[in-house]
Amino acid sequence: MDTNNWKKLYALAMEIKSLKPWGWMDENEIFGVHDPYSKITGYISVMGGAGEHFAITAYRGPNAMIDMNNLMEGPMPPPPEHFLEIPQLMLSFENREHLEQGDRDLIKALGLGFRGKNQWPLFRSYKPGFVPWVLDANEQKSMITYLREAIGVLKRVKKDRETLYLGNDALEEKFLVRAPIDDKGVSWKDNFEEIQMEAPPKLESAFGDKMFVEYGKRPSGILIYEMDFYMMPSPVKEKGSPPYYPYLLLLVEKSSEMVIGFELLTPLKGFVKMLEEMPVALLSMLAGQPAKPKEIHVQSERLNVLLSNIVDIWGIKLVLKPKLKVLNIVKKMMEQITP
Repeated sequence: MDTNNWKKLYALAMEIKSLKPWGWMDENEIFGVHDPYSKITGYISVMGGAGEHFAITAYRGPNAMIDMNNLMEGPMPPPPEHFLEIPQLMLSFENREHLEQGDRDLIKALGLGFRGKNQWPLFRSYKPGFVPWVLDANEQKSMITYLREAIGVLKRVKKDRETLYLGNDALEEKFLVRAPIDDKGVSWKDNFEEIQMEAPPKLESAFGDKMFVEYGKRPSGILIYEMDFYMMPSPVKEKGSPPYYPYLLLLVEKSSEMVIGFELLTPLKGFVKMLEEMPVALLSMLAGQPAKPKEIHVQSERLNVLLSNIVDIWGIKLVLKPKLKVLNIVKKMMEQITP
């Protein structure tokens, strides 16, 4: 094991710990660091103002930052799986018992020692659909950059809060972003940038399927289906892969409460790839019925956005509801029989 990056990371962790930024930074005081290696801007947030969970995280990319902001402003507490779907690299300070044996072995191999509550550094990568896991070599490199530049910004902010702001009300939506002047990140500069949401993926994987076209020609029925696509609570571990959470696509007929179909999908090939497989799975379920449903109800904004175009082509009305009573009863039953 190459320990050079880990030595740097733990040294940076100790510097963060000595600064105690959670004592004087709010979680919503965000700034960015553009990583020249991955080309991903990490939006840095300091957690721990409530005195419970001391951490600094880099939300990877504008969508990650916007998704996290939406979670914070939405219903509280947000579903745990929503937080797990936000790509980020996190350094937290934990009790010893919260570390895995591999973390403790690494600390010992580096000749380091920690003692006490909230004193043990823990590095984790959050990837959509996966259990938070140890940083790989590329993530270690990115995290070194994020933390190094974050420390510089935090020291400046401690002296002058206005470091984070341009001081112009018209530009208040712009965030401080540390950006490299050269490709290797030797020299850096301050930019002030808006966070621009990237377009969601277009799920066109089913469009070329003959069945996709033919299904739209079927007669419309009178039934209403309820549908959801959600993370299962129990992770699965396969050889050569970090543990992941399977996702269940579930389709229920509202009046009879009958399950039309369900299918487990996995994020092993990537979260977007899994989403692209969803319309194909949905089509397979719908094709087994004699007529198209009159409507499909969903309680997920994500499903509403991703599937509205596809369902519209089929001539089916997609309706977003705050809560689907029948489907949620069936979901609880499905959790009893699926991994």
